[in-house]
Amino acid sequence: MAIETKYVTTGVGNEEKAITLWQSFGWKLKDDKYTRIRDRSISYSSLTFERDMEIKNYTELKALEDEYNASVPVYPDEPRFGWLILIVSTILLYAATQEFSIWLLIPGIVIALVRHMIYKEKYADANEMKTSLEGKREEVCRKARALL
Repeated sequence: MAIETKYVTTGVGNEEKAITLWQSFGWKLKDDKYTRIRDRSISYSSLTFERDMEIKNYTELKALEDEYNASVPVYPDEPRFGWLILIVSTILLYAATQEFSIWLLIPGIVIALVRHMIYKEKYADANEMKTSLEGKREEVCRKARALL
């Protein structure tokens, strides 16, 4: 009997949801125990699961689990260095013109605003993708539960 092990970290209070999710793919909580870990101000649980690799429909369950894990939205990184762009662009324009004016701030502000608008658009797209993927992930879980 070949056994595989999976370690899952989840927020405290989400343990039952995580256990139900992974049981959909044939995983069993090992020894019905979990460990709560407190790291700074964040608490999370570390769950240990086992699955017999010789269970009925193992290949299909593994494929569905891989499909579930692959359907995660990718969120964009927040724009960084907004103030730095503003300062550097102001310094460069000042060096080029040898005069200081409020107008020297305009290019840096425009760049920072455009970057922020692009980020908001990408974030909205990721949220839309998340919504569509949630239905797909639930369907994958239903298929997996049907195989057990």
